[in-house]
Amino acid sequence: MKRSMLDSYGKYFETGIYSERYNDDVSMRAYHAVRRLIYNTLGTVQSLTGTLVTTNNLVLKIVDYGCGNGRYFHMLKSIANSLKNMSITLEVTGVDPIIEGLSAYKRKLLRCGFLESGDVLLHSEVGSVQELSVMENQNLNMRVRLIKNSISSDLKVEARIIGKQHCGLCMFGVLSHIEARKRRQDAMCMLCTIVEGSTLYSLPNAARCFIEEQKFFGSRDIVYSRNEEISLPYHLYTKDEIEADIRSFHGFSASGICSASVFDETMIMSNTLVNMLDFFISEHMPFFCVEYFSKYFLFEVARIAEDNVMLECEETSCDYSK
Repeated sequence: MKRSMLDSYGKYFETGIYSERYNDDVSMRAYHAVRRLIYNTLGTVQSLTGTLVTTNNLVLKIVDYGCGNGRYFHMLKSIANSLKNMSITLEVTGVDPIIEGLSAYKRKLLRCGFLESGDVLLHSEVGSVQELSVMENQNLNMRVRLIKNSISSDLKVEARIIGKQHCGLCMFGVLSHIEARKRRQDAMCMLCTIVEGSTLYSLPNAARCFIEEQKFFGSRDIVYSRNEEISLPYHLYTKDEIEADIRSFHGFSASGICSASVFDETMIMSNTLVNMLDFFISEHMPFFCVEYFSKYFLFEVARIAEDNVMLECEETSCDYSK
């Protein structure tokens, strides 16, 4: 019996296969890219509009869209610890449709000394979007909000509950699990609207990923399996498609598309030398080689329109800030 994507990913997290496969950690390349994003954001945060800066303490807000079981948490915790002496609180908003992943994330937070902090923010629920928990560790100067969305939730509602953010993450092919291209575009546009600075993306390169599956399905929209119970839809990108998606929206600016990795993620996470080699090759890969040798693409997208300007693409309204 074929499982839905939500059921399959729920089983992926519940069985621990996901954590075992990736060692509950991220690559050196991802770590340095995220750290660079956060410190670049800090360099410009005083010029951002809104009320994100508190009187006595800077609260740096970052959304992790498609956070799953919190694979990026330990990396963010490390960065939060380095910011503590600067009187900066890191607030992470993790968003995911898989309740098993969010439950695992919450258990991870509890193990790391985080406590439920219901008085920090009001838990809210609108339609299929619900803020489940607000967890805080005052010793780390770190707060984590966990929000459950759905694959068909109203993106305006998502934007309202997530709220304004300084920067964002949408990593390791999160968008690729969204089957409809328009929905992928709209999700990217929603993030661009609520994020004051840049959002960092990594997406799979069709030239290097799941080649046999592409032949079998005759398409870049494939389904891959981890076992008999876990089958996941996945869209594989070309560099041209990413650039076309970004161009289709007014008010977007993108950094040059570079390499997120050259080796398979399981190899990277299971071997320190491979991890280091992958970092060096990806970090220094010439742009003209990226679409041929990268396993995953890496790029930032930023909103460049003023707050009072409606962001629109050729087919749909993209103003999710109201």
